[in-house]
Amino acid sequence: MPCLMLVKAGDSPVPPSGGRWLNMEVVTVVDVGQPLGNGEFTPQNGGGFYHVTVTDRDKEDLAILQYLEPVWDNTDPQNPVMLKRRNLYLDPSNPIILPMEDPQGDGSIEVTFTTLVSATEVTVP
Repeated sequence: MPCLMLVKAGDSPVPPSGGRWLNMEVVTVVDVGQPLGNGEFTPQNGGGFYHVTVTDRDKEDLAILQYLEPVWDNTDPQNPVMLKRRNLYLDPSNPIILPMEDPQGDGSIEVTFTTLVSATEVTVP
């Protein structure tokens, strides 16, 4: 099953902090079809996130997990908590981004994992 990445559309309107999401930052990965929360829709549908469907991976795929590089607190194995992950951004100058930002579009794209990686910039906190 493909996975869905939620990518921040525009900077969050809050003061700079560790939890502030910036434009084109990869925020989370969910299963395609998972119900979305308030505000997790595309800008064209009243939300604050672009949707990137990765067609050839699911959210538990090792390549996706390595891409995100999370750090987990596994003190309670039944309820692991993600402490942090590296900051990932989609390069706004990459051609795959254009359809996502098109006001006439739906704020989403479908890509393969290889294409996603080629459009990603990494910053380490």
